[in-house]
Amino acid sequence: PITALRDIPATGLHDSGAVAVWREHQSRMAAILRTVSPVFPTTEIYKEDRYALRYIGLTALMAGILFGPVFGSQENSGGGGAASAQAGLLVEAWVQPPTYTRKPPLYLTAIDSAEALSVPESSLAILRIYGERGDFRIHQSVSDAESVARAPGSAHEILIQRSGEIRVEYDGADGGGEHWEFKVVRDFPPNIELSGEISSDASGKLSVPLKLADDYGINSARVEMDIDFERIDRRFGLAKEPTQSDSEIFEIPLPFSGSRTEFDVEFQEYFDANRYSGLSVNASFSAFDDAGQESNKLVLSLELPKRHFSDALAASFAELRRDLMWSENNAKRVAQVSRALSHRPAEFIENGRAYLLMRSAVHALETGLRLEANSRQKYREAADLLWAAALVQEDGNLSMAREVMREIAKRLERAIRRGLPETEIAKLWEEYLEATDNFLQELAKRGVESSGEFAELQNSMREAQVENMLNRLETLLRSGRMDEAADLLSSLQDLMDGVAEARPQGEGRQSELERSVEELRDTLERQQDLTDESFRMLRRGQMESGAAADPSDADTTHFGRQGGSIAEGGQELGELAGRQTELKNRLGDQAGNIPMPGENDQLEAVQEILRGAEKSMGLASDYITSGDLEGALDEQTDAMSALRKGIREIAQSWQQASGSEAGPVPSETGLDPFGRRHSSTGLWANDDMLSSGSESRKRIEELREEIRRRSGETSRPTQELDYLKRLLQRF
Repeated sequence: PITALRDIPATGLHDSGAVAVWREHQSRMAAILRTVSPVFPTTEIYKEDRYALRYIGLTALMAGILFGPVFGSQENSGGGGAASAQAGLLVEAWVQPPTYTRKPPLYLTAIDSAEALSVPESSLAILRIYGERGDFRIHQSVSDAESVARAPGSAHEILIQRSGEIRVEYDGADGGGEHWEFKVVRDFPPNIELSGEISSDASGKLSVPLKLADDYGINSARVEMDIDFERIDRRFGLAKEPTQSDSEIFEIPLPFSGSRTEFDVEFQEYFDANRYSGLSVNASFSAFDDAGQESNKLVLSLELPKRHFSDALAASFAELRRDLMWSENNAKRVAQVSRALSHRPAEFIENGRAYLLMRSAVHALETGLRLEANSRQKYREAADLLWAAALVQEDGNLSMAREVMREIAKRLERAIRRGLPETEIAKLWEEYLEATDNFLQELAKRGVESSGEFAELQNSMREAQVENMLNRLETLLRSGRMDEAADLLSSLQDLMDGVAEARPQGEGRQSELERSVEELRDTLERQQDLTDESFRMLRRGQMESGAAADPSDADTTHFGRQGGSIAEGGQELGELAGRQTELKNRLGDQAGNIPMPGENDQLEAVQEILRGAEKSMGLASDYITSGDLEGALDEQTDAMSALRKGIREIAQSWQQASGSEAGPVPSETGLDPFGRRHSSTGLWANDDMLSSGSESRKRIEELREEIRRRSGETSRPTQELDYLKRLLQRF
């Protein structure tokens, strides 16, 4: 119909009839068109355009609108390049900030602004000018040096050191050219300050908390230590001038990841084996940024920690080593004293290995005195041997194992913080595991030799804790969380040092607490014996009283509430009353020598309980004297109850003071929950076995139920809950 309305007849245009027919035809076609409805577009064109080619045109249109001259930036097509284009030259210029600022380059050619541009100090301005060299001139006031071309006619580099301008002038450009103003943002040097209290421990570890800050980031930090001669007592081995007075320099570990613009760090170093150990030094802490600028000097006067030896011979070995490391002129004196110490070893050197190390040190010293060429090397060898002898004499192989473990741990931590290759870290990790195993084995040997079964229990708990930390550390290393791994390694070493410094509680080193508790427990056992004897005498008297049937028994003395006196009862009651009085006096002496960890009110409370027991013992003695054994039994029972309560209060006070880490509280009866007898050292002996039969099985079930109940009490200490959980898993 549309075509019919637009067509024109080819013939008959002058025939009125043909024209009328044509018009009628068009009228009918128009009527048909009025009934036609529009066809909506299909949405399934994607079936025909599988590669989405229909969007190419739309993408080109949008790019033209966004980046074209209508909405896009005029700077890319304008700016300084216009003047150079008029002069027949092409200039490309940009500023490259130092990489440590982590700022992006600044493209100068696209900037058409009269305002000064802020750029970091030591940024590099690069100008690439296309054209003949004689057609332009470069003027700048941002640096004292002239611009340097990387290649003739290619590019010019200008180091921006201060605020100023850079101009490029062209011949024949009517005084025009390129011009940029710069405002330099200064790079300030780092800052370092003390952020907490300086601390040290008995293992010779020094800890100094620090706070570091820089506008772009710290690159490194260190501490330089010099001997403070004014504060050193220059006597004995320190009287001579030191052979080496140069500074000791230690690196301060920085965070492996994260921001280095402002952070806290702790300098930790072991000085037990250092040549400055135990001496006064001036420590200068400083930090450096990536530009090489040094921070302010944080100068501290420190007295470096040293290891304290409980064995006098080991302490003498360590002092001889210190004198030798202080000055080589002490070598003759050290050799003479060492030879004197090792003259009759059987009398006071019990450790054979320490004696051999001592003799080797003497040989090295005397060799160094004879051979001047290699004397320094021999003196160093002798110093190492003297230190090894001191460690072996003090703790046997345990100290040597700890020294090896600590050294490998330092190398591993340094490798982690510096981001060394994984192969090297893995190698150090294997060495550290081996050293840790050796240390734990030596620790277990010392515990078995010194403290029996309870030490074995403590060692097993420590080994479990160490194993958990090692597994955690290995997981952190494999996942790449190096900062956390380094911190955990440091914590693990602190745990190891604490374990090594803890002294075993053997018979030769029995603490004052254990002696006091053991004496009270012995008093309790003696009172139990007296009570049993009083009860037997009372029962015998009652049986004899009930069996008497004739007048001949009237003179027989019977003891009870109506019993007779000592004069009537004879020697037996007199001995019993005397022993009771003697025990009362003994308890009075013990009550005045009770060691308590807390305040005086704790001591007074315990002493009040023990005075109550002493009073009951005195009344019991009086009752025995009067022949009233039933009254004596009541007082003796009260005395035992008070003694049990006093022992329990003492043990619980010490347990709370030690953070619930002193192990289980011994029972006042001297038996552990398994029925074993308490040993003389205050530790559970292993000579009594658990009884057999139905009663033992019943007791085992009771213990299991009690362990389950206690393991469900979340208010208990974490270490105790872990121990109960292991008991349930094992039994």
